[in-house]
Amino acid sequence: MMKGLKAAVFVLCYMIFLPGALLNAQEDTLNIPDVIDVGKAEFSIVEIQWAHRVVSFSSEMGSVQRSARQILGKPNVMPGGGSSPCAWAIKKKSSDGVEFIRVAFEKPSRPKQLAVAENFRAGCIEKITLYGVNRGEERVVYEATASILPEPTRFLNLFFEEIPFDVVEAEIRLNSKKINDFEIDAIGISSSDDTIKAMINIPANLKYQADKESLGPNINTTYDERAPVISADGRELYFVRKYHPSNIGKEKDEDDIWYSKNDGKSWSYAINVDKPLNTIYNNYVQSISPDGNELLLANVYVKNGYQVETRAGVSISYKTKTGWSFPVEQKIKDFRNNSPYANYYLSANGKYLLMAIEMDDTYGGLDLYVSFKTGENAWSKPINLGPDVNTAANDYSPFLAADGKSLYYSTAGISGYGKEDVFVTRRIDDSWQK
Repeated sequence: MMKGLKAAVFVLCYMIFLPGALLNAQEDTLNIPDVIDVGKAEFSIVEIQWAHRVVSFSSEMGSVQRSARQILGKPNVMPGGGSSPCAWAIKKKSSDGVEFIRVAFEKPSRPKQLAVAENFRAGCIEKITLYGVNRGEERVVYEATASILPEPTRFLNLFFEEIPFDVVEAEIRLNSKKINDFEIDAIGISSSDDTIKAMINIPANLKYQADKESLGPNINTTYDERAPVISADGRELYFVRKYHPSNIGKEKDEDDIWYSKNDGKSWSYAINVDKPLNTIYNNYVQSISPDGNELLLANVYVKNGYQVETRAGVSISYKTKTGWSFPVEQKIKDFRNNSPYANYYLSANGKYLLMAIEMDDTYGGLDLYVSFKTGENAWSKPINLGPDVNTAANDYSPFLAADGKSLYYSTAGISGYGKEDVFVTRRIDDSWQK
């Protein structure tokens, strides 16, 4: 998904050597270059086959999140680990406590190692069997008694003598009576002598030139300040202040928009932007036009007598001589959000409206969508950006750079350093599917 990236390697190795297998750990000869060529996947340096298709399973927690197919492909949760909708979990225990999942690989191979990413409540695996193309070709490569481990996550690495037949499938058996609520992130095999690892894509030679610093007491208070949006020239800052007595709805008002300006030396004392942008409901800025004259606002503002109510959607307010205009609804064809949460972002050229919403075709939770401008305050039906971007976890906070191609967003559905990390992907064509 990301081009021209450097892969950072994180290893959680529980090396298991079976009878007749290697007696010593393999020397890790993997040499990570400073820059990976454009187009190379992060796992292409060591040839690994991750599970390609689910053959059968005992049960699955859901049809999308924590479904059996979440085990397919490279790890999405490790090396960070922890419970995740992007891993397989069972729905209910079998009567005998024996759970299983059987997967197929894309092409036959003769592996010398196997890895299982146990992202939550590790230690539940009791048996792993590899199967060949022909009937009767099978080899047990791991047997153990399930027991909860001191560490909640494990990248189980197994080395063994090269399998004498072409392997096409693998089956894992687990014990839910001894360990419940376990999750499995991924299964991979390789004929390489280098250990299979969970890896994180990071931009090559990424360095931050400045340390984090507080914006000071003119902005930060004992109340919560969140959701900052800064203008293109870096001089104007809009943010949310929660439950402040100066909010429109006083201390009961969860989210009001506040504003501060930088004179080149410091930020001014923040003020509430007041009506019509603020109401007694949730109000927040999502993006600012490059000239600073338009604000993209979450929700649709609806006049009801002397009151202003809000509903799901997005609006634009325009800067006038007397202040900000009443927010104008952006009409999106067939818009629907099944989640109470949403994010939006308007591209610098005003032609693309990105949104994090949950429609019926979601890959799980909030997904990123794009709508195209079709007229004044009118937008096309949202298009899901597809599985290269969206995951079974929440994918949100889109930010499209001025080039119209570099998309930054947050997700917990891709291997990172913790839960939600920031990622960047680059649009390849105008379909917004690649």
